[in-house]
Amino acid sequence: MKTFLKSDAVKSVLKAYTDYCVSVLYLAKGSRAVVANGRILGPLEDDEHFLADDFALLDKFSMTAHTDRLQQAIKKADEAADDAEQGGSINKYLPVLY
Repeated sequence: MKTFLKSDAVKSVLKAYTDYCVSVLYLAKGSRAVVANGRILGPLEDDEHFLADDFALLDKFSMTAHTDRLQQAIKKADEAADDAEQGGSINKYLPVLY
C-alpha cells in the first residue's frame, strides 16, 4: 500500500483533488468532508465519523430527492401535454431511469 501511495500518478491525482477542495469547495487544507451529488457534508470534526450506515442513509436521501424531482417533472409534462397521440410523457422519461 505504501508503494502505491508513493507513485507519481497517485500523488498527482491527490494534489489535484486537494487543490480542487481548497480553491473550489473552500475547504481548509487537511480538513475532512464528504462530497456527494453536489452536496458538501463537512468539514467534519476530528471526533466525527462518517460510517457505512451514514453513506447508506445519504444514498437513500439522494435517491429520494432525485426521484421526487423526476416525478414532479413527469407530472408537469403530462399535465402540459395536449396531444393524445403522445401517450403520456412517461415513455420519454423511461430511458433516464436506467
